Amino acid sequence: MDPRIKDIGKRIKQARKEHSLSQADLADKMNVSTSYISDIENGKINFSLDTIMRLTESLQISADWLLQTDTPYVKNIHAAEIDNLLSDCTS
Repeated sequence: MDPRIKDIGKRIKQARKEHSLSQADLADKMNVSTSYISDIENGKINFSLDTIMRLTESLQISADWLLQTDTPYVKNIHAAEIDNLLSDCTS
């Protein structure tokens, strides 16, 4: 298997643990089996764009962070939240 798939699996596992989710919890959120999550985290299978999108939404991570090795971990922040934060910074 492509080593990049294993790296993605490791990042998924890291994000899942940071959210204090079990594999079963994540599987329930995504409506997939626990064994599917295990296979993804262990780099045993390829997965679809739909799965990537559901992972990023369920784990509140960016697709950039998930798919690239040199991007730091950042939780998704929605545009409205950014606007609110920026409005607090104006004088």
